[in-house]
Amino acid sequence: MKCVPDKETIVDPPVNPPVNPPVNQETATLSLLTNLISKMDSNSKNGFEQLGKKLDDITDGFNENIKKLEDKVDKKFEVIEEKVADIVKDVDINKKQLDACEFSGIKLTRQYYDWQPTADDANAIELIRFKDSVIPVLTDAVCKVFPNLMFLSLSRIGLEEIKEDNFDHCHNLRELSLAKNKIKNIPVNTFKNTKNLQILVFGDNQIEVLDEDLLVNLRDLYL
Repeated sequence: MKCVPDKETIVDPPVNPPVNPPVNQETATLSLLTNLISKMDSNSKNGFEQLGKKLDDITDGFNENIKKLEDKVDKKFEVIEEKVADIVKDVDINKKQLDACEFSGIKLTRQYYDWQPTADDANAIELIRFKDSVIPVLTDAVCKVFPNLMFLSLSRIGLEEIKEDNFDHCHNLRELSLAKNKIKNIPVNTFKNTKNLQILVFGDNQIEVLDEDLLVNLRDLYL
């Protein structure tokens, strides 16, 4: 198959070439990379100017849409933040209305950890927290003494070891915080009797493995 004519082909120039050829209004993409253009006629310049204006209009429209989208996102985040703030405020107010007990200065060791908490009308206590305390090994004493406990904070107490029966008597426990301790393992049946437990917080520990059955009764989990 031949790809060139047998004889030399001469293409004659048009008799009356148009003085101002029309600019192609449909061109959407133009690439002139890796060329040696040193001169451009007026029509080409006009075409580039029109293309530049179109690009400016497109850019302006794009920026305007982005701004509108950002405004919508900001407003939605503001609404979410307000709702979260209201929820936190309600929770704080509800907790303040609870009968609470704070234990301070409890200093135990791994060898001597048998401590019995006491309080007036222990059955009425619904919230317990610890301050400036060290409790390396947890026992079931808190849940035994305060059977109606709903909120228990064991954060920042140097806790290292949890036993499987620690919360067996905390039937009404809804929220438990074990954050910022040195816990490495939580026995699989630790929460078998805490059917009302909704929130468990144990971030900032040394836990490497969690048994999937550990979380069966939990609706919200914050690691």
